[in-house]
Amino acid sequence: MSVSEHRKISIPRVVGWTGAAALLAGTLAMSGGPVFLNFPAAMFTFGMTFFLLLATFPNNFVRFVTDSVLTLFTLPPKANAEFADIARFGSRYVIGAGIVGSVTGLVQMLHNLDDLSGIGAGMAVCVLTVLYAVIASEFFFAFLYKAYSEGDTAGNRRPVPLTNIGILVFGMGTLFAACSFMMLAFSLAD
Repeated sequence: MSVSEHRKISIPRVVGWTGAAALLAGTLAMSGGPVFLNFPAAMFTFGMTFFLLLATFPNNFVRFVTDSVLTLFTLPPKANAEFADIARFGSRYVIGAGIVGSVTGLVQMLHNLDDLSGIGAGMAVCVLTVLYAVIASEFFFAFLYKAYSEGDTAGNRRPVPLTNIGILVFGMGTLFAACSFMMLAFSLAD
């Protein structure tokens, strides 16, 4: 059976994730986006989480990665206890990796206290690993854990009431506002 036979597109999920991404991008653009981007911190936090999950769940982790991308925008056909466990452990591992990355950065920063000009930048990198970990844990893994714990309970769902159209309009308005702020921030930066 194909993926489309098992899954239903979830408009609130599509609007929610699109709106969240646009708000994050707009916020980063308006507040000096490159300050929040650090490749080594991201690689350590997400790489450590990836390899720990791969070691813990060697048989199903690759399937989880591909399925979780679909689950961001669609309803899984049924609850999946193993994928819920992977998401739960992922939430724990990413927080642990963020804290280890932060402590590692602090040790390196304290080792180089002779150069006081690097303390601010070093401290920013230390905090970024924790920021990346909290975002991944609370927004990505917690969402997936709930989605895989419940699955699609379509038999128990009522038809979409008219009031949910307001939620859709609000989400689209939020997306429009975020894009507008982003364009304004880029035009002011020039």
